[in-house]
Amino acid sequence: MNSQNLFIELELSDIKLKIRELIATKSKLKIWTNSQQVASVEIFAIEEDTLIVDDNHALDGVVMANFSLRYMSYFFKGVIEGGNLKIEGKVYRSERRGDMRFNVSYMTSSYLYFDAVEEDTPSADNVLQFNKSKNKEDSFIKDFSYSMNDFPELRGAKLIDISSNGASFVMSLQDFKNFSNKKFSMGTLVLEKNSYDISNIQKVYDIDYVNFRLDNIPMKKIGIKFESNGDLDSYLKELDDKSIILTSLDEEFNKYINQQIEE
Repeated sequence: MNSQNLFIELELSDIKLKIRELIATKSKLKIWTNSQQVASVEIFAIEEDTLIVDDNHALDGVVMANFSLRYMSYFFKGVIEGGNLKIEGKVYRSERRGDMRFNVSYMTSSYLYFDAVEEDTPSADNVLQFNKSKNKEDSFIKDFSYSMNDFPELRGAKLIDISSNGASFVMSLQDFKNFSNKKFSMGTLVLEKNSYDISNIQKVYDIDYVNFRLDNIPMKKIGIKFESNGDLDSYLKELDDKSIILTSLDEEFNKYINQQIEE
């Protein structure tokens, strides 16, 4: 995806009416410094190039900001101090994409569990059926005598991002080897306290991935697609409406601004 082609440059005056619409409807403005420091604030007023927002957040200094209206997203960079957010530079508009993904890597619980069938022995005995309980790990221990090392899918793969019909996740090289030896068509997404069944899973790609938080341990990042799930769609829309999670479009804006600085 080319960030240069995603964003149309505007002047602040071009979006002041839209900001006033946010104020009137009490819609939220998303501000962030990174994927783990995201806040949703209400705008009370606009005074020249400064937004007066609620100060119920922990962010300070340079932030990125985004709001959406009628399938369009608007972005800008600013400096926030308490309840004052000063807009710096240009503002930008981008069309919201149907394949937009949500960054769920920061969530304490964001995993993908698979129903697996052994490739060389595709009998019913080799299908790992999932107990759809809230605590999947406990149910696996009670229901199965399989070794967790032999079946890493029971531990779940850590999700990086997700959309209404796709996701990416990471796993160790050993787990990836076991993953590659099995067929997957169904699974369960666990996002915080919610779970969503998915079907017709197809692998789209796998690439090398290094986790710098775990002593540079080499891993694999895998991308998949699956059939849309109405309940999952509703959950993602709720996250988006609350403006508490970064999307792939937000991250593209980060890249775009960094490119502007380098130039």
